[in-house]
Amino acid sequence: LYDDRPVSAGVKFQDADLLGMPWRATIGARSLAHGAVEVRLRADGTTESLPLQEAADALRTRLAPQGGG
Repeated sequence: LYDDRPVSAGVKFQDADLLGMPWRATIGARSLAHGAVEVRLRADGTTESLPLQEAADALRTRLAPQGGG
């Protein structure tokens, strides 16, 4: 889900939590200045900064179904 509504980041984050989004990737001016994407796992609230060039592959790996199903 890409949220490009003209509302504050806090409103967007709250709505993502209400919708139950398991991961949140935030790309903003601050993270871009550092060449990174901020990624937050909703389940435990951990946040990490991923290099911009590696973020898509890292998220794809994390979102891939686990196990032999």
